[in-house]
Amino acid sequence: MKHQLLFLAATALVVTIGVRLTTMLRTTVTLHAATVAAATTEGEPPAIIIKEPAAHLESAAVRPDRYPALPEEIQSSLTNKSFLVINADTQEVLSERNSTQPLPLASLTKLLSAVVLSEKITDWENVVEILPEDTREGETVVAPGEKMSVSDLFAVTLIRSSNTGIMALVRVAGFSLDTMLAQMNQRAKEWGLSTTVITDPTGLSATTVGSARDVAVMLEKALQHNEIRSAVSRGSYEWKIYGQDGITPLRTKSVINTDELVHSNANLLGFTIEGGKTGFIPESRYHLAVEAQSDQRHRLVVVVLGARSFDARFEEAKRLLEWALDVLATPHNQT
Repeated sequence: MKHQLLFLAATALVVTIGVRLTTMLRTTVTLHAATVAAATTEGEPPAIIIKEPAAHLESAAVRPDRYPALPEEIQSSLTNKSFLVINADTQEVLSERNSTQPLPLASLTKLLSAVVLSEKITDWENVVEILPEDTREGETVVAPGEKMSVSDLFAVTLIRSSNTGIMALVRVAGFSLDTMLAQMNQRAKEWGLSTTVITDPTGLSATTVGSARDVAVMLEKALQHNEIRSAVSRGSYEWKIYGQDGITPLRTKSVINTDELVHSNANLLGFTIEGGKTGFIPESRYHLAVEAQSDQRHRLVVVVLGARSFDARFEEAKRLLEWALDVLATPHNQT
């Protein structure tokens, strides 16, 4: 009997201890869960994190810059509103500022005009007359009553940025003004020029706008046409004015290119200008877009929009080209 009582007492003690341990364990688990929930809600990491394999996640390592940044001393010397420097061989942007900001294009518009016109004109040797209705403001490069070949008119219009010349070419090509504008805007859309809006083919209107990136595309597309490249790569140009019969030469005229970087005295170090275009209206200030080739055969495109003065656009483009050539001549991390 004594042994039975001892056994029952021991059993009761074990049960009591088991119940208490279970209660304590449940309380601990409940408290831990509450702690984790509270910590997660407040934005802190939970006390216990179960790590699972993350093989599906790609490395988040940051790639180093391929090219160094434009030095501050050059940046601070630039007066332009926006610029862009492109390695034309790879289409990599080497440096830029506000390069997607639309600005009045001024005569850079003529790059796009020239492409549309060159694809429409068929008889380049035809002699045509400048008419009074072609006349637009700007320098009198060609004048009403003068007769010249279409090829000469096309070249001098681009070289000296003649507004009257553009309007004469629009007429000679058989376009109405509305049709010409429609063609230009359609081409801009096809090329992906997202900021470009053309409201006149000369660039005189401040509502004709585009960005430095769009201009870089315009320039490269334009230079694919032999008639355009041949014109804008010349430092000067001379052409014949014909008499009423359109056959007899009366005199010759000549002009120099508005792009001073293509002149023989431009003092370019390490590169030559393959072609380019200038632009100016008061609303935009001074523009320049050029393609250059280095002595090492690197091709570069530089666009400068809104420089403070006539000379500043050329000096700033040279500075950017010299920096870019130095960068391309130096090995860089390409990982």
